[in-house]
Amino acid sequence: MAVTERSVGIAGGAQKTKRVPTLEGLRGLAAVGVLAYHVAYEANVSHSMAEPGHDLWSVLANGLEVCLSPFFVLSGLLLFRPFARAAISGTRRPATLPFLWKRALRIVPGYWAMVLAVLLLIDFDNIDGPWYVLKPFLMVHFVLTRNPMDWIAGLEPTWTVPTELVFYLSLPLIGWLVQKWASRAADPSRRARRIALPLALVALASLGWTTFAYLPAMKADVFYYSFFPFGSFSFFAGGMALAALLAYAETTSEPPALFRMVAARPNLCWLGAGVVFLLNIPKPFGIPGTGTYGALAQELTVQVLTILFAMLVVLPLTVPGVSSRLMDGVLGNPPVRFLGRMSYGIYLWHLPMIHAWFKNGSIFDNHAMPVGAFVGKVGFWELLVFVLAGSVLFATVSHYLIERPAEKLRDLVGSGK
Repeated sequence: MAVTERSVGIAGGAQKTKRVPTLEGLRGLAAVGVLAYHVAYEANVSHSMAEPGHDLWSVLANGLEVCLSPFFVLSGLLLFRPFARAAISGTRRPATLPFLWKRALRIVPGYWAMVLAVLLLIDFDNIDGPWYVLKPFLMVHFVLTRNPMDWIAGLEPTWTVPTELVFYLSLPLIGWLVQKWASRAADPSRRARRIALPLALVALASLGWTTFAYLPAMKADVFYYSFFPFGSFSFFAGGMALAALLAYAETTSEPPALFRMVAARPNLCWLGAGVVFLLNIPKPFGIPGTGTYGALAQELTVQVLTILFAMLVVLPLTVPGVSSRLMDGVLGNPPVRFLGRMSYGIYLWHLPMIHAWFKNGSIFDNHAMPVGAFVGKVGFWELLVFVLAGSVLFATVSHYLIERPAEKLRDLVGSGK
């Protein structure tokens, strides 16, 4: 959720240090989509086609589940890119400690500020000892909480933060292994092709974890194991594959065939993403998590389709020299770019804002209830306006008072060069 394009220079050469407007805007729209998805669930207007009583709006609202996937794909793309470039060109990889330090500065301060606020204002009455407080700060609250009903109120979506952190911790090792494997080839073209194998193994291992989590025998614990970080690594692998293509184009000045196709018709990628969005809606094999092999097949189908959706959305925004008035207009305008800069905070704060709407928690002199206890007790639009406005407000405060000052500490640990 927290990757930026600063210092990556997509579409403009490796030396650029400015943000890429369209990628920034994409994060903004995706964050609002995730927020709307959770609001629709809370307002009970989000339903699968397999559920009775659904209408077009509720089915489309349920389809907004795809909005999270671009964040993981962008993380894989932007963070693996220098490792891929080093593997293809035979140059030095990014230094590990500076890389991890900068990643920690990007996600930890804002996250800790939100956790502290949630514990003090919503869950204070639930604190039963030091470990209750330490778990979310150490980002182990999901892997140590088996029953979703025992999740800390206000922290329900934060499983993605430790997922990103595990990816950050894994990336230097993955980059080292990829470079060792790729270096056996003599030229950049063959090295780029060799990168495909380890990335495919990462994706297959991730799908293997998802298969394990959704087996009928795991029905009682499906919502425990499905939130482990490993199940999301297939999304990172998709972004890493795009990073390898981009690194090859930069290293050799020879755009891959896929890039040439996208350059000729960039808007077709978004058309394809729209088709994938619609294909993901019906859920013909069953509702994921219901403990059948059909439900397992459906979850794997959802995962593959959401990866494809994110890659089709991101791909035309990363190909050097490609321009689309549609994409520039939708993603490059100032309001959407502002939401992109605040996207991490919007994601962090939108569930606490839902609890605030229901006056749920210690600050309101009551015992915090799980967010599911309030499903169907509010209208969609009134909750959406409140949650969006409050999330943007708190995200903005966090961005300027916590996150940006923290980023000024980036050079305290090495140069990363």
